[in-house]
Amino acid sequence: MNVLGCKWVYKTKLNVDGTVKRHKARLVAKGYHQVDGIDFEETFSTIVKDTTIRCVLSLALSNKWNMRQLDASNAFLHGHLKENVYMEQPPGYFDPEHPTHNSERMIMLVYMDAIILVGTSDSLLTSFITYFKSEFAMKDLGSLHYFLGIEANFDLSANKVRLTQNKYSVDLLIKHEMLGCKPCRTPVAYGPRVSSYDGELLKDAASYRSLVGGIQYLTLTRPDISFAVNYVSQFMHSPTDIHLHLAKRILKYNKGSLGQGIILGSGTCSELIAYCDSDWADCLDTRKYTSGYCIFVGGLVSWSSKKQHTISRFSTEVEYRGLANAAAKVLWLSYLFEELSVYLSLLCRVYCDNLGIGSLTENPIFHARTKHIKVDYHMIRDLVTSGFLKVSYIHTLSQIADLFTKGLSKSQFDMLKDKLMHVVHASVRGGVLD
Repeated sequence: MNVLGCKWVYKTKLNVDGTVKRHKARLVAKGYHQVDGIDFEETFSTIVKDTTIRCVLSLALSNKWNMRQLDASNAFLHGHLKENVYMEQPPGYFDPEHPTHNSERMIMLVYMDAIILVGTSDSLLTSFITYFKSEFAMKDLGSLHYFLGIEANFDLSANKVRLTQNKYSVDLLIKHEMLGCKPCRTPVAYGPRVSSYDGELLKDAASYRSLVGGIQYLTLTRPDISFAVNYVSQFMHSPTDIHLHLAKRILKYNKGSLGQGIILGSGTCSELIAYCDSDWADCLDTRKYTSGYCIFVGGLVSWSSKKQHTISRFSTEVEYRGLANAAAKVLWLSYLFEELSVYLSLLCRVYCDNLGIGSLTENPIFHARTKHIKVDYHMIRDLVTSGFLKVSYIHTLSQIADLFTKGLSKSQFDMLKDKLMHVVHASVRGGVLD
């Protein structure tokens, strides 16, 4: 037999205010000598998408549902069977005489050992948790307040929740010795981009990658830094001192905007509105473009800033491809809400700042500048024709998605950020900062 070694792993779990919650000790096997395909097959953990979390929270707030939070003990011990197992529906689950007798609803979100429950009544959640704890070692953490490093601060009078990462932000500043840094007013400077070859190579590239990796997690509640994070992530392979300055600027901006996050529950979960934009040939090294979008359903639930893989000859093609990416996400969200038995009112609206795009989505004729675009991008026309999607023009100065494609001036950045996030300032808990 191939005998594996083992070791103890110790960890101190902290509360949101920084106090010690408990000390954990776990005995683990030293599995780093195992070979894929010989010692083990596919590894998989159930992880809910962060977009799904925001959608469900927004839905629960819109319908004034209750929310609870759980934590699974020894989650990795509950493995899955490799075989497919089929069984009949248990007797008593469905009553033919009263098919709508149980009208209560409950949704469970699972991210490894962290669990969020939302439901139409607190008694339903309590009964489920009681049964759940009888089958698994489970801790009831009470009302939703702190999960995955995200703080949930509820305003019950307005039926809204503010999601922030204050503790994580402060810890990140402390880790990289920037707690006393001078705050910066924007996450990225307005003006030309830098190249991969600008500056002198760092002797310790690992520290740069650690910094950028830490900042990436902040984008769960800080869409305003998404473009900047995407920007500095493009230099991971060979970072220079200039790239490090760009990454530290994001932390400086974060220092000056502690307590900011996104607010869910600002609208009903019946209407979907999206904004999309693209910046043409902005990469100095490859001349590839960056596209971005943001989507609102009862609040901001999804956003993206991404450097695309293709090079385009015309700005119209760039905008059209960016619109296709946003439309695909809108379609996916409609499927998600349909699975949750929530049906969005049509049309779903997408706003872009290119006048020609709206005509292009409705015109079946392939023009000279668009005939080389791949067929899959023309799925937008099908969505428009079917009455699912409506593409509308919006002025460039009001295009919220500009935040995800380029560096902006301070005034323009602040104006669009307020529209995007509905920012509320809050103090940092834990006694580190006021």
